[in-house]
Amino acid sequence: MIKYKNKKYNILAVVPARSGSKEIKNKNIKLVNRIPLIGYTGNYISKIKYIDNAICSTDSKSYANIANKFNLETPFLRPKKLSTDMIGDIPVLKHALIHSERHYKKHFDLVIMLQPTSPLRKEIDLKIALKYTLENNFDSVWSVSEIDLKNHPHKQLIIKNNKLKFFSKKGNTIIARQQLQKTYQRNGIFYIIKRKLLIRNQYINNNTGHYIIRNKFVNIDTTQDFKKFSKFLKELNL
Repeated sequence: MIKYKNKKYNILAVVPARSGSKEIKNKNIKLVNRIPLIGYTGNYISKIKYIDNAICSTDSKSYANIANKFNLETPFLRPKKLSTDMIGDIPVLKHALIHSERHYKKHFDLVIMLQPTSPLRKEIDLKIALKYTLENNFDSVWSVSEIDLKNHPHKQLIIKNNKLKFFSKKGNTIIARQQLQKTYQRNGIFYIIKRKLLIRNQYINNNTGHYIIRNKFVNIDTTQDFKKFSKFLKELNL
């Protein structure tokens, strides 16, 4: 629970971890330095006192058992229909919110999604972002990272009919870096979402704010990403 302007906000943390990952089998529970990937997010949450309840949204009993060892509760399993490749975050989070409110018999004002595939986090970032959310009355706030101008969308390429073309029609017109506007990418470190937004089947609207992460992060999808994460852990002495 967090208090702002004499109002108390109940907070639910949701860690989504379905079992059907394709590229790397059982990615969310793959061991890194003897800790399953999901364990890094569970350990992170356990240090945050203002989170009222933290659950793992999973379709797997074995995943649930592992999550429980790392301070994540699994009072229910996610149905298979919400565990396919083509299901987005919104129905998963809405399901987690509604069923958590039934189980814990309380109303949650804020939902924080923490993806296990973005395991490098600092507690201070989430604390500042929560305060920023409430101070500005945002409906949601996403953590983002700045994209190097060398990788700007206007400079990206595609291959069409075996020939290179700019992805953007503006690509041919860009000569200097100064012509490019800064862009950002979601990094999966956290999403803060107000209950009313999820109930409306959204987690972004025209009142969504941002929090820029400036430290190292990793999105784990491939074997190389796991190696990168392991390297970062050594550099950070974690």
